[in-house]
Amino acid sequence: MPAAVVKADIANIPFVGPLGYQTGCLYFDRADKNEKRDLLAMTKERQMLAEKGEFPPLIICAEGGTSNGKQLIAFKKGCFVGLRAI
Repeated sequence: MPAAVVKADIANIPFVGPLGYQTGCLYFDRADKNEKRDLLAMTKERQMLAEKGEFPPLIICAEGGTSNGKQLIAFKKGCFVGLRAI
């Protein structure tokens, strides 16, 4: 089962938060600039471990948010920088 990169608030949702920890999700605080930088390093490390079969792959949503449903939000390259396609 793949894990996801999700905002820290999700960890507080009953059932969903603990399930995310069990599946290996990466939680981060969007407002914390340092945590965003650290997330890039954690994502790179997780990618290498997934390639070795030690962790499940990560799901990363490029938009990183929601819109009014009429158009896509600008693509954010954030966690995709430095990752290679499998």
